[in-house]
Amino acid sequence: MDVRVRCVTIQNEKLLLIHRVRPDLSDDFYFFPGGGVEEGELPEAACVREMYEEVSVTVEPVKLLGIQFHTDRLGDHCQMYYLVDIKEGEIGKGTGDEYTEALLSTHGTHDPELLSFEEFRDGSIKPGKISEQLVPHLDNLMQMPFFMLDERNI
Repeated sequence: MDVRVRCVTIQNEKLLLIHRVRPDLSDDFYFFPGGGVEEGELPEAACVREMYEEVSVTVEPVKLLGIQFHTDRLGDHCQMYYLVDIKEGEIGKGTGDEYTEALLSTHGTHDPELLSFEEFRDGSIKPGKISEQLVPHLDNLMQMPFFMLDERNI
């Protein structure tokens, strides 16, 4: 099973999301920064590494918000959603593989954006089914109950 982390970050009542536009898809989409947990790596350490690679900031994981399981053509996946606080740096494009010229030309853009709670609440921005879990708690994610979504066909 592929294990990944996704980092939920709030800055001035805005959520940090990655905006993707891929040449092979007609619609653009948004997702929370993050990526794969490497062998022997703790998920919290993956949050720190991925946030630096993707958006050039140093973070501290604060709380595991929930877990999502799903299956696609590549197999079974587990995504762990963490609330993280930015400790250092300015939000911008990172230095990870997703920013190399070769991947940009084949995989499309990968741009960090701060989006208002309203854009998230009114459905303009929908990073998957996770928005249904987060929207009621945007003003205080520390009080959000742990969620688990299992979308696998088991």
